[in-house]
Amino acid sequence: MPESIIKRVKRLISASINDVMDSIEKSNGLALMRQTIREIDDAIREIDERLGNIGAELVRMENMMKWLKSKHEEKVKKLELALRKNREDLAEMVIGEQMQIEEEQAHLKKSMQRLMDEAKELQELRHRAVSYRHDLAERYQAWKAAHPEVASEVTDEIAPNETLSPFNEAAFEKIVRTAEETFLRATGQQFKPDAEKIPERVAHMQELDQLAREEEIRRRLEEARQRLAS
Repeated sequence: MPESIIKRVKRLISASINDVMDSIEKSNGLALMRQTIREIDDAIREIDERLGNIGAELVRMENMMKWLKSKHEEKVKKLELALRKNREDLAEMVIGEQMQIEEEQAHLKKSMQRLMDEAKELQELRHRAVSYRHDLAERYQAWKAAHPEVASEVTDEIAPNETLSPFNEAAFEKIVRTAEETFLRATGQQFKPDAEKIPERVAHMQELDQLAREEEIRRRLEEARQRLAS
């Protein structure tokens, strides 16, 4: 399995700067240092690409959450209409559709929370990687200046930090905040992970879930009748 971005960056910046500088005194240490800096540059670009993808996916999910909320509101009106027409069969069907929408909202909320957690970790890791890269590049240049006899053998150069494309953190934070506010408004509660299911009890739990679903439909049907009568 390919190494993830997060694991790779953590591995690259795990060594202390002093340990890396000590390696310069060893065989081909300068080349190793240049390679490490380039790998960090590549990893930072991958982080930026992943954050961009997360931002786009959060926007898509935000729009989906809004659409689901509007569909749920439509079902409320249809439920009232079915009861006014004394079509209990249609009313039960509408309530079932409402519950299906709520399940989709819950699933979408979990996915959004997972992406936002990943984005937060990537942003923190990016800050650490950029800082580490900056310190390493400065020490690299200082060592070269102090050892011209070795530095003269270097034919390729390390680009300064300024050449790294800055990540628009403010814009991304706005995307994340908007997405979070959207699903909080749509669901009315903070995300809470579901309890894990025990495999050997899945069949029984599915039967209980169906019974609970039918009971919930009857409960909502009665509530809707009472609202219509009041």
